[in-house]
Amino acid sequence: RGAAWGPPGWVPLAMGAGILFLGPWRRILEGSSRRITARLRAGAG
Repeated sequence: RGAAWGPPGWVPLAMGAGILFLGPWRRILEGSSRRITARLRAGAG
């Protein structure tokens, strides 16, 4: 049992799945955060 659920097995799979899942969202979040910061700067200035 321990070998099946050890770090060498599922950790890389989880990391790969996370990268594939969050890859596209990271660009969207970065773009939205830049828009928000621009709005805050414009409002503050």
